[in-house]
Amino acid sequence: MQKILHIKKLIQIRDDFKESLETITITKTEDKKVQISFADFMIKWLDMIKHQVEEATYTGYKRQIEGRTKEYFTKHPIMINDLKPVHILDFYNWLYLQGLKGNTVVKYHANIRKALDYAVQTDLIPSNPAIKVGRPHQEQFIADYYSEDELNTLFQVVKDTPLELIVYLTAFYGLRRSEVLGIRWSAIDFENKTITINHKVVTVTNENEDIETARIL
Repeated sequence: MQKILHIKKLIQIRDDFKESLETITITKTEDKKVQISFADFMIKWLDMIKHQVEEATYTGYKRQIEGRTKEYFTKHPIMINDLKPVHILDFYNWLYLQGLKGNTVVKYHANIRKALDYAVQTDLIPSNPAIKVGRPHQEQFIADYYSEDELNTLFQVVKDTPLELIVYLTAFYGLRRSEVLGIRWSAIDFENKTITINHKVVTVTNENEDIETARIL
């Protein structure tokens, strides 16, 4: 029963998305196809996926699309029907000029490709131009660790401060920031001397669409 309701919800989201496209119609070609700008389409796609992904994931998409993606394609407007691989490549080159690393540009590439896949599925465009664009190069991750002396110096700096316990937990257990901030008393077993990492704190965008808050997941 839950699966059927979930499918119905996705169908409703898809239909709402199609209807919303009509509200930003720029013009119509001779064959009656709706044309919208790529920037507007990405914003509408963001609205469509809001209830299909986790809040933290949505926040990441929102930052990208309403940030640099919207900025670039507003300054360099192009209709989605006219979007070519070269336009996408120009956008990636612009991102590099903004100081972004390859690992970050890959995330933009993934979102644009997924959005254009949906444009194909909804018959807005016949094919996905992002498929012809090579995946941006990712830099190899090289981990950097504190030495014993550096850790001891850090411990001295945070001693008797609100950060002392957080730094100790992070240093000794290798926890991520989101994990150590999500630790609750219920996660600590004093009898067996264990800590269970079952919550994390992430940044999400609330319903006002312009205010970010921390939330425990």
